Parts: sequence; structure tokens; C-alpha cells
Amino acid sequence: MWFYQSIQMKKPKTEMETEPVDPAEAGGAPAPEDGIGDRIRSAREGRGLSQTALAARTKMVDQAGKGVARTVLVGYESGNFRPGAREIRLLCQALSVTPNWLLMGDELASDQASLELVRRRDWRAAVRLAMAISILKTHERSAFQSLVLSLAGRQLGDMGLSSLLTTAAMVANATEPELRKYFGEAVDGTLEELVLSCAEGLTTNVGNKLLLDEEEGDVIGGEWLYPDPGKVAK
Repeated sequence: MWFYQSIQMKKPKTEMETEPVDPAEAGGAPAPEDGIGDRIRSAREGRGLSQTALAARTKMVDQAGKGVARTVLVGYESGNFRPGAREIRLLCQALSVTPNWLLMGDELASDQASLELVRRRDWRAAVRLAMAISILKTHERSAFQSLVLSLAGRQLGDMGLSSLLTTAAMVANATEPELRKYFGEAVDGTLEELVLSCAEGLTTNVGNKLLLDEEEGDVIGGEWLYPDPGKVAK
């Protein structure tokens, strides 16, 4: 069992890319951006993240691998600094909130945090959604497949749809060695067995609002949207 939250990262050595708060502005009428620090803290605590865990998550979503240092997050939440455009982007991705909500406070963070993982228009979102569909019961999965393939066929035509599915098969073949590295013989079993191994082989609070112990990865609090089926009283 491995878990994806409290991975210890070395502190980035980059300079703090922030906008210091002008003390002269403090006496005026509050502006929406004055509450950025409070909203960062609210979203972080709502996701059950410590400042260290949030800093690690920003590094994971940063293509440059730099992220936002914990000490910088402390400055944001205390109101001493405001995040710049790069930091806002990383924080929105790491916390699954919108830039409008973080900046203006006029939108609610999604109650279903997992939706933010599949709303993005990138390759990872497509794979996540495909794997979620794969865990459904056979008749449920067949219904989704019929609908999706019908809509895709109208969008692409016969040749385009066939080419897309052939490419998908090539991608699946390329990813099999990585799946086998983590899940072993489950790769040779049924689709249901493989997807279930993926679901049970990792402990994470990415895409949910659970609070994990940063040492062991055990659930120690937070908010359940979907009860754990293995722990629901019969």
C-alpha cells in the first residue's frame, strides 16, 4: 500500500514570487483580494491538508517541479503576501478551486472534489474518467460505451473513430509495463480485478475532502461524500 499526500519534499530554492501587501492599503475598504489568504486556508483545511502537504501537492502539479514552498504559504495565509499569477494557478490546481473563487470569493468550491479531476481538458482527465467507467457493473459500462461511441462516431466518422480507438490500444500496450510494476498479476486478470486493484492499492485525498495522517496515510477525519463500501454497516 502506498499513499499520495504527505510526500516529503526539499524546500525549493527559488525566490518568493509574491506580491507584498502594502501597509498603506490596510486602512481602506477591504478588497476581494484581501481575503485570498483566508480562502487558501479554508480550502486547504476543507481538503484536510496541512501546509506541508499543500506545498507538496503544488510541486506535483507544477510542470517545472518547483511548486509553492510551505513558508510562502504561511505568508499567504497570514496576509503578509499575495500570490502572483503562477502561484494562483498552482494553488487552484492543488486545491481544486477556481481562480474566480480564490481571487474574488464569489464562487463556491466544488462539493464533489473528484469532479475537478475530470473537468480538465487534458490526457490525465480522459484516463481518469475511463478508469472510473471501468469499475461500473457490466450493464452500466455497456450503456456508457454505447453512448460515448455513438457520440464520438458522429463527431469523427468511421475512419476517425477507428483510428482513435487503435491509438488508444497502442497507448494501453505502452502503459502495461507500468501497471504491472505496481499491480503485478492483477494485470493478467479481468478488467474489474485490475481496476479494483488500482482503487485499493493507493491511499490519497486528491479528489476528496478526507484528512489523512501524514505518516501512515490512514483516514483520521474530514468529510465523506461516498461512504467506504467496505465499512458500511449491513
